[in-house]
This record gives sequence, structure tokens and C-alpha cells, in this order.
Amino acid sequence: LARIQEDDDDVPWRKNGWWTWSRTAKGRQYEVYLRRRDEPGAPEEVLLDLNELAEGKPFLQLGVLEASPDGRMLAYSLDETGALDYTLRVRDLAAGRDLPLLVEQTEGAVWANDSRTLYYLTKDEARRTHRLWRHRLGDAGPHTLVLEEPDELFWLDLRKTRDDRYLVVSSTSKDTTALHVLDADDPAAAPRAVLPRRNGIEMSLDHRHGRFYLLVNDRGRNFRLVETAAAAPSLDEARELIAHRDDVMLEDVDLFARYMV
Repeated sequence: LARIQEDDDDVPWRKNGWWTWSRTAKGRQYEVYLRRRDEPGAPEEVLLDLNELAEGKPFLQLGVLEASPDGRMLAYSLDETGALDYTLRVRDLAAGRDLPLLVEQTEGAVWANDSRTLYYLTKDEARRTHRLWRHRLGDAGPHTLVLEEPDELFWLDLRKTRDDRYLVVSSTSKDTTALHVLDADDPAAAPRAVLPRRNGIEMSLDHRHGRFYLLVNDRGRNFRLVETAAAAPSLDEARELIAHRDDVMLEDVDLFARYMV
């Protein structure tokens, strides 16, 4: 502890009109997550205090921390066993209390752009993420199964494109990836396969201005970057932006409004 700055704030990030960051305090075990509006003089608000949630528990680990696009709801998940058993909850930030929603054995959660529809993944008996579900807050009926991966070699992963246009569901094994997208503006949208699954081909995806940007290793193990139409993606008609090189691994691409890193 003598070599650690205990009182510290993480670098804040801005999204949907809010700055969000985490804080550690001297003598406290866990982080506090905070936010403030992107306005002069706006006060800071507590999103989630893990120290309060950890009281009386032998272990606590945060999984998901996702505010809804309108900033009113917070989806978060906690593991209280150390066995990666995450339980998903939703907090009404204005009221400061959790909704009755409680989903066990989850992994990942993403909001649709209506700020009321929540997508999340659940696990099978082997703790493999294999099902994608959809739930609209306030609906009393059963949650809707959107996608299932029956192959035990593949795991599902869920995220949003940086521009919030699509939800991306990756089905990944050791050396193969299949991608599905859902329209984040349409809570009832069905998943759409981006490209057919091909054994030995890995890929990742982001979106900007109606175009998908794909990192794909179809021309070599070190990946290349291509751009294709989001409405009708095709590797045969894609425009290559960065070619494969035998001596350089292309690991990651981040898209912004005006730049690509």
C-alpha cells in the first residue's frame, strides 16, 4: 500500500451527455463509479458504490456496468462467489433502487437504443455463454430467446458498435468466428448473419456511416482490414484498407467519427 496512490480518480469518458469515471479511496476495498452531466458546474452523482454492496460478503466482483442511452437506468452484474457467477440487475438511477429484475448466470448485457429493451447472455451447465435473450422493462411475460449457439465448441459474446447503430453477437471457438448483428434502433429486430461461418476464419466488426469494417484472417493469420456495405456485406466485394502482412499482426481497429486508430 505504501507504493499505491489509494485516493485516485480514473480518467473519465463522455457518452450520451454524461461523464463517467471510477474512484478509489484510502482504506476502501472497492471502487465507486460516478457520473456528472456534461454541463458547467454539474454535480457528481454516484452510479454504483461497490463498497456498500460488498458489506457482509466475502467476495465481490463487478461484471457489467451499462447505463441506458437516456441515462435513467443502469444495468449491472455482480459475482459474489468468485466462480464467475454473475447476477444481472437493473437500477432506477432517479429513484436510487433496483427493479425486481434478477437474472442469474449471465455474461454481458447491452441496451437497445430505446433505453427500455435489454439484451443479455446466459450460460449452460458448463458455464459456456450460449443463449442471447431480450427483455423489455415492465413486461411481465417470459424473456425472449433471440439466438442460441448449440455447438459446444463456440461461446457467445455481446457488444455494441461504437456508434451504437448495431448490436454485435460473436460466436467464437479457438480459431473460428461467426458474427450476427441486430438493429439497435429496432427492439424487435431478428439477428442477421454478417457472413457465412467458415472453419478457420476469425473476424471482428465495427460500423460507421453505413459500412462494416472487418478485421479478418482469410488472407493470412495476421489479419487484414476491409470495408463493406452494412446492408449487404461481402468479402468478395469488400474494399481492402490494410492488407495482410506476414511480419506484422494487425490486432485492433477503433473507429471514431472522423478518425480510425
